[in-house]
Amino acid sequence: TDEVIKTETKQLRGTLKVALDDITTGQIPFHDTKLIKSHGSYQQDDRDLREERQKLGIENAFSFMIRVRLPAGYCTAEQWLAMDDTCGRYANGTLKITTRQTWQLHGIVKRDVKPTMRAINRACMDTLAACGDVCRNVMCTSNPSVCSRKLMDEIVAYTYAMHDHCLPRSGAYHEIFLMQGEEMAEKVQILGSTPLEEEPLYGLTYLPRKYKVAVAIPPCNDVDVFAHCCGFIAIIKDDKLQGFNVTV
Repeated sequence: TDEVIKTETKQLRGTLKVALDDITTGQIPFHDTKLIKSHGSYQQDDRDLREERQKLGIENAFSFMIRVRLPAGYCTAEQWLAMDDTCGRYANGTLKITTRQTWQLHGIVKRDVKPTMRAINRACMDTLAACGDVCRNVMCTSNPSVCSRKLMDEIVAYTYAMHDHCLPRSGAYHEIFLMQGEEMAEKVQILGSTPLEEEPLYGLTYLPRKYKVAVAIPPCNDVDVFAHCCGFIAIIKDDKLQGFNVTV
């Protein structure tokens, strides 16, 4: 089961680091396809080519989708340009904007998964928890006309705080995708000689399914707050944030 896979694969590590470097195949093992979701990616294949490739006796045309973590949908112009460049360099040239205020890249072959993750990281973004059985990208009203700039910044800051609180604490993402070269072999953990990595929020099995959260700023409900697992509706009086009404 998925729970057994999550429990027995060293907190989302599995064999991903080695599997992504294996150039003999374009896919990764089944258990790793479950784990890579929590790192913001899905393994896919070209369905239109399945029958033809089966007749030829070769594996399916595998590729990967990578989704960026972008709380409140906030990004800078420089990050947009970086994503556009990354899309043209490693993906199929299509940069998709999702309904959860972030980006997706498609058509990334396995050998380019790590370089793509590192390119996103250089632009001060990552893909951690963008997919998988965890709390997903936390959305926030994006219409700038609903409140003052100062108030919007305050509410977006709370959105970031909620999102950061729900992030997995496992160091697997950085070990698998970002760390390379000699520094990886010499990695030292500073929590003691036998540190125990814990997930205080998720435990060993993480969640049974994805969990979605949104923050709405009245009167705008562009995030469709009542359709989410948990929603926060800003209470504003005299242009000051009083708190949030919570929906579940």
